[in-house]
Amino acid sequence: MRFVVILFFIIHHLANAQPNTDVYFLNTETRNLVNISDNKGYDNQPSFISDSLVLFAKSRQQQTDIILYNINSKASKWISHTTQGSEFSPVQIPNTKNIATVRLDTTGLQRLYSYNTTTNKTTLVNDSLKIGYHAWNNEHELITYVLGNPSILVYINLKDQTQKQIVDNIGRSLQKIPNSNLMSYTSINTDGIHEVYQLDIEDDFSSYYVCDLPIGVQDYTWLSRDVLAIGSASSLFTYDTFVDEDWQRWISLKDHNISNITRLAVSPNGTLIAIVAEETYKDKN
Repeated sequence: MRFVVILFFIIHHLANAQPNTDVYFLNTETRNLVNISDNKGYDNQPSFISDSLVLFAKSRQQQTDIILYNINSKASKWISHTTQGSEFSPVQIPNTKNIATVRLDTTGLQRLYSYNTTTNKTTLVNDSLKIGYHAWNNEHELITYVLGNPSILVYINLKDQTQKQIVDNIGRSLQKIPNSNLMSYTSINTDGIHEVYQLDIEDDFSSYYVCDLPIGVQDYTWLSRDVLAIGSASSLFTYDTFVDEDWQRWISLKDHNISNITRLAVSPNGTLIAIVAEETYKDKN
């Protein structure tokens, strides 16, 4: 009992120690930026379900749950109401209405679960791996970031109940590359730089180097089949895999008083970008 109580306070401390981040929407055509979370605490890990619906993890009552935000109505709906722990990393499972999310229980157990949004039923996706992040190729194939020293990229096939270790010492950003059958991940080299690789599951899990992320950057997303985007400080940058030799500044958001941009997510039609950042305040004196 004493162990559980101590562990609860450790998890509570970690939750409170997380950065005070917000989730913003940027319209890439009008350059209008809106704070959609506007909440003290950890609001992070956005993922689009459609052009009008986005999931993200949001702090409430000293834990983190999953919320669904409707862009058109500006209404929010809590997806999870778990009392035994916090949820992170929400992603809709392709070709289903289910939401996959990582749950960290107050007991210290961390697993990947599937939430049925119609029945509210929860199903364990994998019962053996301590998964931190995940990206889905289809409804039964996914790649996962498995916590450890070092971290490991593990492929899971739910249809035939198999799993395969691909590579170790990876970063947290796993992606499905649009309009392709490819996935992507980052490998951390000896200098601490995150290198982006494409992963071809169908070609015996072959990996192909794409580019380096700038120093200090570990998150990226794909704007299209060939173009990546990142955030750094208060700006967005792009990298065209066929044209660019280095990252190109795309949009500056300095005038919007945000900084430390990390995670990005792009709507299916490409007109909206969900941005995770910290708000900065100008000195009024």
